[in-house]
Amino acid sequence: MSKINKSTSILILGDARHGKDELAKFITNQTGLKNDSSSRVALRVFLRDILSRKYGLFYDNLEDAFNDRVNHREIWYNEICRYNSLDKLRLVRDVLSVANIYVGLRSALEVQEAKESKVFDHIIGVYNWRVKRESKESNTADLFRYSDFIITNNGTLSDLENKVTNIILKIIL
Repeated sequence: MSKINKSTSILILGDARHGKDELAKFITNQTGLKNDSSSRVALRVFLRDILSRKYGLFYDNLEDAFNDRVNHREIWYNEICRYNSLDKLRLVRDVLSVANIYVGLRSALEVQEAKESKVFDHIIGVYNWRVKRESKESNTADLFRYSDFIITNNGTLSDLENKVTNIILKIIL
């Protein structure tokens, strides 16, 4: 496979538990691009302190906090939106300062701003019809509206990896 431009930026959209992180891992393995999730970066930059101070959610480490995010989706969504309230691309810049692939942007306003600003070269949505959709209280970014490519993740990990390969080929050709 040809080399992908190392300055390529990719946004991955999708609901909780639909395969965004696995998709990012496959893209990273196939291209060498770095990925990071909005949740992990938010924890490192500002969110861990807010979770403990404002909500009484204390964690021994960032990994425990990251793994518990599924239990507090609305809090995470609202705090990230608050962080981005004056600058819709604030967390996008934080993520892209350490990675090429942004995993999990959830606000439609932020995705729209990123599209208008042409921050991402490609937007890939991942959707698993076997997993319940996320509530609009924690994800307003419509992957069907904003994505350049949509991967239906309804098979095995091998199936998902093959779909990633097909998209990577389209991106580099």
